Amino acid sequence: MSSPSDCCSPPVEKRIKIIRECASPDGPPSPTLHIPPSPCLKTLGFGTGVKILLHERVRQDGSSLSPWALKKVNRRHASGLIAKRLEEEASILKDIKHPHIIGYRGFKTDSEGCRILALEKGERSLSEVLEERLESEKPGPLEPEFILRVMKSVISALHYLHTDVKRLHGDIKAANVILVGGKREVKLCDFGVSIKLDATGERILPGCVYTGTEAWNPIEVIGEETDITPKADIFAFGCLLYEMLSLRPPHVDKLVVNEDDDVDDSIDDEEYIESLGSRPELPQDSDVLGDEYEFVLSVFYACTEEDQEKRPSSKKILQLIEDHEKSLG
Repeated sequence: MSSPSDCCSPPVEKRIKIIRECASPDGPPSPTLHIPPSPCLKTLGFGTGVKILLHERVRQDGSSLSPWALKKVNRRHASGLIAKRLEEEASILKDIKHPHIIGYRGFKTDSEGCRILALEKGERSLSEVLEERLESEKPGPLEPEFILRVMKSVISALHYLHTDVKRLHGDIKAANVILVGGKREVKLCDFGVSIKLDATGERILPGCVYTGTEAWNPIEVIGEETDITPKADIFAFGCLLYEMLSLRPPHVDKLVVNEDDDVDDSIDDEEYIESLGSRPELPQDSDVLGDEYEFVLSVFYACTEEDQEKRPSSKKILQLIEDHEKSLG
């Protein structure tokens, strides 16, 4: 009688194939993207309907190549919306070349019909940096020099997208900002809900929908208006600055936990819902922020104006940052 482990193991032929592919991850030269099967790869994390895997590449002589991060659609989503979004993300990234946008490495569909997108691997996300800071002995806003570097990198990527590519990122937030080489390089990632702009670059194409993440979305998205412009990305960019100043997502302070509930703790989200699309309130202790945060705060307030006409463009913000850097000497 076979043991439980035998029942869970793949057939001998398949196991031999896996071992061979793991032993030589680069394999012979091939016109198609070669990726070892999932059992050979370390899991880095999970996203909506996808698993993030690490592909540690090695040459045939044993020397190391730069690692890749693989976004693989789960089998239950292999033919659904998640798979379609990953295909769209691959088609966008393969034509993009920018120092502050995560690098495209390849795309394929495996033998089980699951899509796999290979990307440049980052060390960690900005949201992980924020969580680490929040749990430290002295939590507080990130250093202004680091915030300025993130600001310039992300807005440079947005300016390129809005003007050269004619596209909105559509989901700016700390979780979609990746740090590469320690904290030296800052790159924008996750283009799964990116939206094409019209030929003028002034608004999204008719029929397109801005998805984003609700706490980062501007009032025109919350109100389901049809005239969505690049200023929607700018509002989310302002909320990204808020994250680096407060170490928390926008409007999370408006969620109230009712501990007196007889059955279980429940969350009162009425105030949270009413706050969506508005400028998130900085913590009370933010009043003690020194003069070194004055520039960051001024950009935060400008970007989170509810009236999109009052928000600066990515070009204007980039110019403001460059002028500020010159003033610092």
